[in-house]
Amino acid sequence: MIPQQLLKRQPFDYLARPALFVGAALLVVALVAVAVYSPVLGLAVVALLLVVPVVLRMPRVLVYAAVASAFVTLPSAIPMTYAIGPYSFRLYEPLLIAAAVYVVSAFPATSKVRALEVALFGFVVIWSIVGLTNGSDIAFIIADVRMLVYLALAYSIASRIMRTSMVAGIVRLLLPLLWISAAFTLLGSVAGIPIAGREEYASLSLSADAATRILSPSTYLSVAVVCIAASVVIAGRVPFKRTLPWMIPAIFIAALSFSRNAIISVAVAALVGLIAGGSASTWMRAVSYAAIAVVVGAAAWVLLSATSSLPVSAWALQQVNSFTGRVIEGISLNAISNDTSAQYRLGQENPFLLSSIAQQPVFGHGFGHPYKPLFTGRFASEAEAEALSRFAHNFYLWAWVKAGAVGLVLFLVATVAPAIASMRLRTGAGIGAAAGLLGLLAAAFVAPMPLGVPTGFLVGLLAGACAGLATGSQASGDIELHLGAVAHRTGGSHANA
Repeated sequence: MIPQQLLKRQPFDYLARPALFVGAALLVVALVAVAVYSPVLGLAVVALLLVVPVVLRMPRVLVYAAVASAFVTLPSAIPMTYAIGPYSFRLYEPLLIAAAVYVVSAFPATSKVRALEVALFGFVVIWSIVGLTNGSDIAFIIADVRMLVYLALAYSIASRIMRTSMVAGIVRLLLPLLWISAAFTLLGSVAGIPIAGREEYASLSLSADAATRILSPSTYLSVAVVCIAASVVIAGRVPFKRTLPWMIPAIFIAALSFSRNAIISVAVAALVGLIAGGSASTWMRAVSYAAIAVVVGAAAWVLLSATSSLPVSAWALQQVNSFTGRVIEGISLNAISNDTSAQYRLGQENPFLLSSIAQQPVFGHGFGHPYKPLFTGRFASEAEAEALSRFAHNFYLWAWVKAGAVGLVLFLVATVAPAIASMRLRTGAGIGAAAGLLGLLAAAFVAPMPLGVPTGFLVGLLAGACAGLATGSQASGDIELHLGAVAHRTGGSHANA
């Protein structure tokens, strides 16, 4: 007699086990071949195979993985950029694309969010087509819009997950991410361990006596965290001590970047907090915290000067003096007039940008268009000269050249308008998201945040968060509850006025 279980089998069932063994053998051969060709790529493939089952079971992990891989600071020995032939990509890029596919398919957007997405994606797509029709090389168009595409994908993610607990998950994720990044930033500064990002002397004259300036993937995330925390504390929505677990590593990372852009961002964020707070007590709170910061800073400088013979104090004093020289004194008109970087932007970028705008002020030239001739200003090679003829530090003039006034307005409608609406909610989440976004967008006058790596991703997340908050009262209430839970787990309740 034939067993019943055999009668129930289909013909291909008898091939299942052999096919499994053959497939496994072929997979092993393929992995060995990849590992021989590129050990790093081989490890990446193995890691991918291990991660896939987890992602299939918990796809929201893609969102967390994209955020972590984009903004964590690690030693440069740990590769976060990979190459396949002549093309290179950063680890967060495929993760961000996969996360966007999951979120867009799993979470519906409101009609208002979809309208904002149309404006943002229209800004990218329409003027890419304009660039093609005007004869721009496809490679230069891709170079112009690559980070803008990631900005738009991040926008779609953040605007849809504001009703979910994933927001609280991201906020919790930022704690270890910031502390790990701060630890490696410290090692890079003290011990000289090479870390991902850019290192240079923290002096406008690039003096070798200055501290080491570290610009890492965590730098502008930290600036955004400081902006968010400062705004909600000034507005009275969150107690200062509840922000400290995030603020301490963020301030440390941002300070060691010795960036004047950070001063612009934090100043705008403080203004957002003052406006959103809207009372005399808000102004008193801001003045009190500013006075405390000045007193603490002065006391720390005196203490460090008195103990400068100690190695730790000597290192800390070098950081303080470099910060004072490059950042505080560096914003004066005299310092800017002697700053070669600032003068390059004023003399070798802005005049050409304005001239190019005058040629097509309404509809622009399209992405990929060079706004200035080759070999103007600084360049090390013809390839760099080609890139610099299409790159500018002032994002708004750059966008005006590429997309005209119409395209620039579309971008501002999708980003600035939701930030203002989010701020007007007067909730902690609304004020914080608006302050983080407006702080970075203010810095975009001198550094192209929407075009940066990974700042384009960061701007998209904050703009999407503002859009999600501003287009639904339920989303606003939910996020306050989620963040309240996070605050409770880190030592206290989330204050909401």
